[in-house]
Amino acid sequence: MGKRFKAYILLFVILAGFVFAAVGCTLTVPAFDASKLDPAQETIIYDRYGQPAITLRPSKSIPVPLQDIPINLRNAVIATEDSRFYEHPGIDLRGMARALVRDILSGGKVEGGSTITQQLARWVFLNDQKTFSRKIEEIILAAQLERHYTKDEILEMYLNKIYFGGQAYGVEMAARQYFGVSVKDLNGQKDPIGDLAKCALIAGLPQAPSYYNPFVHPQAAKERRDIVLENMYKNGYITKEQMDAAKQQPVPTSPPKTGLPVDDSNKYPWFLDYVLEEAENLGISADEIMRGGYRIYTTLDPQVQESMQQTYEKTSLFQLPNGQLPRSAAVVLDPKTGGIAGIIGGMQYKTFRGFNYATMNNFTMTGGNGQSPGSTIKPLVDYGPAIETGRYGPNSLLKDQLITYGSGAGAYTPHNWDGRYRGTMTLRAALELSENAPAVWLLDQIGIKTGLDFAKKLGLPVTPDDYNHLAVALGATSKGASPLIMAQAYAAFDNAGQFIKAHAITKIVDGNGRVLVQPDYAPTQVMQPRTAATMTDLLKSVVDHGLGAAARIPGYAVAGKTGTQEYAPIKGQNTDLWFVGYTPDYVGAVWMGPPDGMNYIPLSPGQQGEYGSGKAAAVFQSMMTRIIQTEHLPPKPFPVLGGTSTPTPPPDQTPPSQAITDLAATVSSDGSKVDLRWTPIQGDVSYRVYRTENGGTQALVASVTGGSWTDDQVTPGGQYEYVVAAVDGSGNEVNRSNAVTVSIPETVQQPPGRSQTDTGNGGKPQKPPKEDKKNHGSTGENGGGASGGQPTNPIENQPGTPQTSTVFQ
Repeated sequence: MGKRFKAYILLFVILAGFVFAAVGCTLTVPAFDASKLDPAQETIIYDRYGQPAITLRPSKSIPVPLQDIPINLRNAVIATEDSRFYEHPGIDLRGMARALVRDILSGGKVEGGSTITQQLARWVFLNDQKTFSRKIEEIILAAQLERHYTKDEILEMYLNKIYFGGQAYGVEMAARQYFGVSVKDLNGQKDPIGDLAKCALIAGLPQAPSYYNPFVHPQAAKERRDIVLENMYKNGYITKEQMDAAKQQPVPTSPPKTGLPVDDSNKYPWFLDYVLEEAENLGISADEIMRGGYRIYTTLDPQVQESMQQTYEKTSLFQLPNGQLPRSAAVVLDPKTGGIAGIIGGMQYKTFRGFNYATMNNFTMTGGNGQSPGSTIKPLVDYGPAIETGRYGPNSLLKDQLITYGSGAGAYTPHNWDGRYRGTMTLRAALELSENAPAVWLLDQIGIKTGLDFAKKLGLPVTPDDYNHLAVALGATSKGASPLIMAQAYAAFDNAGQFIKAHAITKIVDGNGRVLVQPDYAPTQVMQPRTAATMTDLLKSVVDHGLGAAARIPGYAVAGKTGTQEYAPIKGQNTDLWFVGYTPDYVGAVWMGPPDGMNYIPLSPGQQGEYGSGKAAAVFQSMMTRIIQTEHLPPKPFPVLGGTSTPTPPPDQTPPSQAITDLAATVSSDGSKVDLRWTPIQGDVSYRVYRTENGGTQALVASVTGGSWTDDQVTPGGQYEYVVAAVDGSGNEVNRSNAVTVSIPETVQQPPGRSQTDTGNGGKPQKPPKEDKKNHGSTGENGGGASGGQPTNPIENQPGTPQTSTVFQ
């Protein structure tokens, strides 16, 4: 028995079932109610407090008489959706049979074959659930529609009520939304081929409006449009020449200026976009939700969302030296529940369900598949898993040396940003200063598998290729990460090691009060509570004393990590700037990327530090400060094991005998460096060196273990003030030294036999040192990163004796 013969037998059984089921359903299907042809159902999205936050009204169509709808648009819809529309009585048994046989032969689901009348019945009276009983109800209602209305009336209702994506219900709104004109203007009088192509694009949308949205998926929209044109040709509505010419027409990729205005009634468009995305992942299409009649309960916190939006309206926080604004996105969530409190998907909301940088990966600028997380990945791949093994702690010594891993084509040599290597440094200092060499060394010690397996448990997208190279230690993963992914991962540190999947939807209810979806987001213990507490202490130290200083909120506990990804073709320029951090109440992630039309963030040489990751940290600080003030959150410490906090001892509690009182500074005879000396304190103590240049902002420039340090990054005519802070074994500053000030001569005398371009590397000339930056915590973490998952070495190999300190400029 052949496959086709079996298909026809199955088709006969199915059609017979339809007949018997139809007889039974006539007793249960409600009487035809013509008033429902003008539905006013709303989908309401509720916030975390159970209050309505967003209302979707699907009845916002603009009716147009059939005679005002271009004949090409009518024919395109008929050719694509129901070629025998004017021949069948509302149910096309021939078309249904053809669709059933095709599905059976292909092994797909038994569905399809719905006529325009059936689609109208389903849209107005039913839902999109693909069940046998719903199909019978659809057929009966379609027959009733055919008895009450003419074919032209049914076609007119269909074209005026069906959903075309975005805010477009009906062809008039679709024409305005996608092309900025009234539908009657697509009649072909001024541009026959162009209008034909536009009509075909509109006609192709109802099958899957979100997927075929040309502003979001231009290639899919073009392919669908071309299928519609082919259908029109096959059905004799256009010639082959017209079809071929229309296929050459471009599709719109951005909303027209004269199109539909953004719906001002929705104050939270980015959040709505993500709710629709998440609903689809839960099995309910966005197009179905836009039809109306649903109640969606979410984790939205209006105060948080509005605080984020107000921050992003303050463009001075983001503005680049050339006046442009970077791309940027942010997410804030509750670490105790995983609930997303607010989302900003871009600097400006442009189109319904456009690209959302907060929740979607985008690696088009850097050659891969997602934003590179840069050094924000270090706590997740390097330091967190190392501490989890029990073999490492905040004071463990890590190698800070120029080391080549592997050999041949696979050799990888991670570099610190300035080519300085101190030999060894504590884990805490390495994280505070975001040094690259010790982070890679640490991952090599614990094993890539240990590091990436830990990161996978925190929700990072990890591929098998990522296990093949150590560059993942610095963020060079195959898929990158979005702000949502990074905030979700850091939340486990803020939640005693428990991971909860980030989410926006808690429940979806239909118009009859039936719960359709109610996900259970149970926490999973992915690390020991002690590991989480230790990482929080370390990340708090990054903000209090390290590169995350721009994220400090006076009086409030803040922990977090900066991150940058260097643009390989131009040293010093970046493609990604990050700050991921948290308070005891919220976790937030801020990302910045290149302005539209550029591959990197354009920064002048003297401002690269200032506009590095500290830029993203400043946005985080502004955003979180607004949230704290709006919600009146009181200061509170991070909880530690046992539920208590460890306060930082104030300086006046340090015994006088342990204070640093003899800090001295000496300028070298040639004026090229400053030597600092002080008497070391007894015990387990390290030191942080702070420098203030020309009366500017005090910045951390070094972390050392001895009683001396040399600053060779001074400039002629500069004035520098230095302070040294003693740090105990827990990473707390126990006191600060006296301050010393030095002035560098205007004229720098070079040492005999050495020029400014001589690096001591075999006489090989190199560029002069860059001038000092005011913000010393911005770009020092680029070196050793990679684009598209491939390692890069932006700093030339500089062999020699390891330095006795680590400096960040």
